[in-house]
Amino acid sequence: MITLNAKKREITGKQVGDLRKKGLLPGVVYGPKTENANVEIDSKEFAAVLKQAGESSLIELALGNSKLPVLIKDLFYDPLTSQPAHVDFYAPNMKEETEVTVPLVFVGESAAVKDLKGDLVKNIQEIDIKCLPTEIPHEINVDISSLATFEDKICIKDLKVSEKIKVLNGAEEIVVFVQAHKDVEAELAATIEEKVEEVGKVEKEKTEDQILDEQGVPASPAKE
Repeated sequence: MITLNAKKREITGKQVGDLRKKGLLPGVVYGPKTENANVEIDSKEFAAVLKQAGESSLIELALGNSKLPVLIKDLFYDPLTSQPAHVDFYAPNMKEETEVTVPLVFVGESAAVKDLKGDLVKNIQEIDIKCLPTEIPHEINVDISSLATFEDKICIKDLKVSEKIKVLNGAEEIVVFVQAHKDVEAELAATIEEKVEEVGKVEKEKTEDQILDEQGVPASPAKE
């Protein structure tokens, strides 16, 4: 389990902005058997741990003389800098199942993509699971080598996960499939050409009506 060092935070409210300027990330720790606590973490250390563990793996939060297994429950970003601005750590009951979201990693090679030149469509890129904290996987692999035609698809029920893990998504929900390649540029060009033809037709009708009006001939009824 990866260890992340933390200190109890005394600063709260608007003053936490000063912590961020010093390279510290404010956060809180809570859980069913844990007393709520405000904490601060070195931003660079947190970034390294997040990159390695992700948001679904248990990490060990070293706080004072104690070490607490926690999950990164919520991570809030600064809308201007896109950098982490606040983190919520959840200390689960290690003897009870908990619900988490785990990312999917697509591996292998699809014949429908390689030979038929299709486009891989990732309909789902993460799933919700329920299990004991010690059984939470860092990620779940999805082997796309079974996608040989445009009719093939991989559903939630096809994912290979431990028997100790319960997937909460619907069994028939489609995870990934391959569709025939769409020539976007050709479709766009055809649409533009069609619009130009429509505009030209309207302008021609306006010109004909104007000529008839100037000659004193009643304009033809509006076409449906």
